[in-house]
Amino acid sequence: MQEDKNLKELLVKYTVKETSADFTMNVMLRIESANAARPYQTSLLKHKLLQILMVAFVLVCIVLLALH
Repeated sequence: MQEDKNLKELLVKYTVKETSADFTMNVMLRIESANAARPYQTSLLKHKLLQILMVAFVLVCIVLLALH
């Protein structure tokens, strides 16, 4: 029982009842600034796929020339 009273006192003493008036605005500003600060990234898979296709094309061309 004593623990419950202590817990209740701590909750009453340290609990924040409501947020500040501009809390949502501050959160949205942080999200937007973090999102804007992120540099444009290209897909690594797209870049590697293009390289693989180019190598495959060259190899097919070499094989066709060798067989001709």
